[in-house]
Amino acid sequence: MLSELQALCRDYLFEDKYLVGPSFLAGYEVYQALARRAGSVINLRPTTVQGIAQGIAALEMARKQITFLNAYLAQQVVEGLVQELDAQGRLQYFRRRHLRPGLVNALSSAIFEVRNCGITAADLTRDMFAAADKGDEFIALLKAYEDYLAAHSCIDGPGLVKLAVNIMKRGSSPGIYIIPGFLELSLLEKQLFHELGKGPGRVVYLDPLPARLSTQPSCDCELLARINRDTYPPPFNDGTVEMFHAYGLTNEVREVLRRIHRDEIPLDQVTVAVSSDEYRGAFLNLSRELGFGITIMEGIPASFTRPGRALQGLVKWVREEFSAASLLSWLKDSRLLLKGAAGESLTPSEVEEILLRARVGWGRSRYRRLEVLARGAAGDRDAGDHNAHPGSGGDTQVVKARFLHDILSEFFAALPEMDSGMVSLKELAEGLALILQKVEPAQDELEQEALGLLLRRLKETSLMNQIRLPLEEALHRIEALTYYLRVGGSGSLPGHLHLVGYRNLIWSDRPCTFVVGLDAGSFPGRALQDPIVLDSERFQISAGLPPAARGPQALEMLMEVGLSTRRGRVFFSCSSFDPVQARELFPSSIMLKVYRLLKGDHSLDYSHLQAALGPPVGFLPAADGMPLTEDEWWLKAALTYGQRLRVLAGDAFRAIRQGEAAETHRRQGRFTQYDGMIEVSGEELDPRFNGRVLSCSAIEQLATCPFAYFMKYVLQVMPPEKLEYDVERWLPPHERGSLLHELYRRFLQYLGDRNETVDFQQHHHVIREMAHELIEAYAQRIPPPSELVFQAEADEIYRAGDLFLKGHEAFTGYRPLMFEVPFGMGPRAVEKAGYGLVDPVRVELENGASFLLQGVIDRVDRGADGGFVVWDYKTGSAYGYQEHGYLKRGRQVQHALYAVAAEEILRQMGEQEPRVVMAGYYFPTERGEGRRILRRQDMRSLVRETLGYLFDLLREGVFLPAEDGETCSFCDYQEVCDYKRAVARTLEVLKTSPDDYLVPWRRLMMIE
Repeated sequence: MLSELQALCRDYLFEDKYLVGPSFLAGYEVYQALARRAGSVINLRPTTVQGIAQGIAALEMARKQITFLNAYLAQQVVEGLVQELDAQGRLQYFRRRHLRPGLVNALSSAIFEVRNCGITAADLTRDMFAAADKGDEFIALLKAYEDYLAAHSCIDGPGLVKLAVNIMKRGSSPGIYIIPGFLELSLLEKQLFHELGKGPGRVVYLDPLPARLSTQPSCDCELLARINRDTYPPPFNDGTVEMFHAYGLTNEVREVLRRIHRDEIPLDQVTVAVSSDEYRGAFLNLSRELGFGITIMEGIPASFTRPGRALQGLVKWVREEFSAASLLSWLKDSRLLLKGAAGESLTPSEVEEILLRARVGWGRSRYRRLEVLARGAAGDRDAGDHNAHPGSGGDTQVVKARFLHDILSEFFAALPEMDSGMVSLKELAEGLALILQKVEPAQDELEQEALGLLLRRLKETSLMNQIRLPLEEALHRIEALTYYLRVGGSGSLPGHLHLVGYRNLIWSDRPCTFVVGLDAGSFPGRALQDPIVLDSERFQISAGLPPAARGPQALEMLMEVGLSTRRGRVFFSCSSFDPVQARELFPSSIMLKVYRLLKGDHSLDYSHLQAALGPPVGFLPAADGMPLTEDEWWLKAALTYGQRLRVLAGDAFRAIRQGEAAETHRRQGRFTQYDGMIEVSGEELDPRFNGRVLSCSAIEQLATCPFAYFMKYVLQVMPPEKLEYDVERWLPPHERGSLLHELYRRFLQYLGDRNETVDFQQHHHVIREMAHELIEAYAQRIPPPSELVFQAEADEIYRAGDLFLKGHEAFTGYRPLMFEVPFGMGPRAVEKAGYGLVDPVRVELENGASFLLQGVIDRVDRGADGGFVVWDYKTGSAYGYQEHGYLKRGRQVQHALYAVAAEEILRQMGEQEPRVVMAGYYFPTERGEGRRILRRQDMRSLVRETLGYLFDLLREGVFLPAEDGETCSFCDYQEVCDYKRAVARTLEVLKTSPDDYLVPWRRLMMIE
């Protein structure tokens, strides 16, 4: 092609010459290649068919005030007309096939294909279609589109070419139009060039095959021009053509860079032909990681950029009912700051803290809680109480909460309300565009281009669409923009690797070519029928309407033409495995053709090709290959040098040396710092000496798993609190438990105030009303995911209330005395309850030791014998609570400690020698089956002994994982301790280690 083009430019030196290509960039690449070969080029202009048509029709359009609709706007018009015709009941055939976005897009494509042949609705009849109903509806849609264009004085791409054809029939245009023979033209476009060639102008079609076919090849690379010959010339085996396969796409891409480095090829001498955006993304990421320049002719999808991801995140936020989790994910993934007009801003972590404190959860209306939070924080500040919201000062919190409320209020004001699940596409596009502008998700030139293009398309969507759609369909249309719009398209540049799609390989002229992604599933692709206009119908409509099923054949032809023009060196590659879907991949037919060509043997099959390819390239370079990154170097060195690398690795990576030390110590069968032993002074962690106030839950956590206690209460590592959207659950277990505790407290308080005893018939409606009030209050604080889930859980709470009533009919001989009794929780808690102790209770232990305890006793009863009974409500299952157990190694010590605390509270209330005779647990829910487990309180010495063993663990710094793994599956720290291995290790240490500091744990194991 370049030789012919050079001759034309020489013969018609001063005439205007127009090189027609699929894009300006493609023509520019040929222009640059020609300039490099010829030294200079005069009056050659890269252009496109549409560019030529616009030049011809511009004056006519201006005179008649005709507006040009780009492809996107034209598609929007067609989609709007589909909705209108469907609303009028005129698309019954297509409605039966579900008018989803995919089918609507196919209808639009079919309309434009027909118009590209110059066909109008008047040219079509219903008998041209296999189904007459389909024909009627397709013709009606085409007619509606034509009427729209006429009524609005608009013209689309096919209309523009047709207008240019009509103008050329009346006039002429000078110049030479150069058309590569492989360029695919529609029937209308062929008509345009036919007219252009009639006058003083001239149309020249370049031979698609290179001149080298008429000469003898001089290397394997030149053999590629003969890939489809029946006979092959003998190969040269000169290494100008290579093939490889790799374990996954990423390794294939990395191998390209390794071979470029191996052969010392300058980047700006290399073209890489890719099959998909996956490869473009992989090369782009690698260029950023390694710091080399890259150009991509077709550009990348907007979804690869921050503005694209920001729009996707916005769509997800709307789709997921404005959940706080989606909002945070949007801010974090797109690396956005919420900014105000005065330059103030909130980071994602600050937004997360505010949303969590406000308990927004999900739902548009829930964000009003931000205003409530701001008012509450201001009230706390004015009252001088900074403990209501730990971790933030009053003024700062007020400002941040109000700022977030104001920004999100602007967002919600921009977004339309739904009406019966329907939304205005115009208003939705306008609102999302406004929000996208406010968050400014663009920093560099590429992101600015992406943001500008997305905003233009959103504006065009709002201008061209007055329709209402189901919310999901509207969101799908807008989200699709991020995948269809492309940004960053560029011609080749000095010092840059250049990427092209298979179809554009012919336009690149660099001396080294890599063709990647040649697995059978990617190239040439499957032959698929158009779902709207079948190939059999296309022949009926027009001979110029190409069959849809010839797509793979056309791509193969373009690939073969592109390969026939290669010079220098060519590398072919494919991925042999898809690690995402865990399936094997196989080379495409063109790789087999190349292999046969290189061997000069038509009879070779895929088994020969697979054997020749050898093992796939993996995560490491070949033995003589150059690692691309430090990680690759270490992996390669580890395989090469083995144990000799350990010293160097230990010096470079401290964690490796620490890990080796840990393994060495563990093999000794002793309890070490790598098993949970820490060095502490005797009084540092022991509550008998340091005065730290403990709760029963902390003590029971220590008894259950010392390692988990260490993480939670010593290091204070807590899992982040989240209010997550769960379609199948409303209240988390702890919230449900709090609701039921409050319900039981209110009801028993009601009985006490009236001096009544429980009667199911009399009090059934009372506890139901109380439950209803609490349920409504919790629904305001924690939004239910759906009415169905809300009603199911509400009914469960009502039944728990009923079970509580029925269970209390069996409490004969007990009179409720106090409920929710606080001790050590401060003056506010005592004031709210009406009784209790402000300060913690001191619990006496052996040898004169003691510690401080705080908590809230659910209920204290007076028995018929004058003794007292302490109850703790458990709103979950009764699993693990047995009648015959007492302390369970200290894991159920609450009953005993609350009995001690209750006696002290009663004593300070004036009770003479109060005695708690029984304490236990009540399970007043369906899961707990209404069970009651009571335990005598006459074993205080055993309690003191058990607590002594537990606190001895703290004194010695022993925080081993529990050997029985009883609660490991529910633990928050599974990932930290590798619990299966840790449990086995603890068992081993307990059997073999002679260390005295394990004695307390061994003794605890014997306490039931």
